[in-house]
Amino acid sequence: MKVLVVPDLPMTNGANSSVMNWRLIQLGEANKRLSTALRETIIEYTITNSELLESCTAEYQSMAEKADGHAIDVERLSGTWPIKEPLK
Repeated sequence: MKVLVVPDLPMTNGANSSVMNWRLIQLGEANKRLSTALRETIIEYTITNSELLESCTAEYQSMAEKADGHAIDVERLSGTWPIKEPLK
């Protein structure tokens, strides 16, 4: 299986988008080759995808925990912030 290498890019928003697009192209090319790939290659591809999914799941879980913590902080601060009556 041919592996495409992503060029080094500065990590700006535009570069992140370029890397993501490059990854999508790379995945598309790999998927096209699966029907003709050797058994060992398919096994390696499946293991790699499983490891990637596991890593992404852990990152999403971490991000969700941080978001929950932020939401709790906002709720706590909103409840303790003094509310002033509008001037009449």
